Amino acid sequence: TGWDFDNIEDIENTAMSCIGTRGELGSKDFYAINNFVTTFIGPSKFQAETLNSKDFALKRIEDCRSVTNLDANFLNVDFWQRGDIPEVAQIINIQRGQKNKRSLRRFLRW
Repeated sequence: TGWDFDNIEDIENTAMSCIGTRGELGSKDFYAINNFVTTFIGPSKFQAETLNSKDFALKRIEDCRSVTNLDANFLNVDFWQRGDIPEVAQIINIQRGQKNKRSLRRFLRW
């Protein structure tokens, strides 16, 4: 996704902020979501508090999946220690593990 978001509102505009901006057109093996604000003086610790909160990050991941139909490989953040990013990673990994387990069971029954 884009990497030069000036404010949280730019990130919340998922129609624009979730679209991949690098890589080959049609290549969908890797999808990273950038979830950070960089101001003219550098990364924003203050805005990282909101961006790295569980509710915001989970909504961002789901919104981008809805826009692109892709599961993110990475959620790139600044200041991971601020907010709930480790918990978000656990939640997403558990959800994906359960989804993959169900898919495997269906495949093995076939």
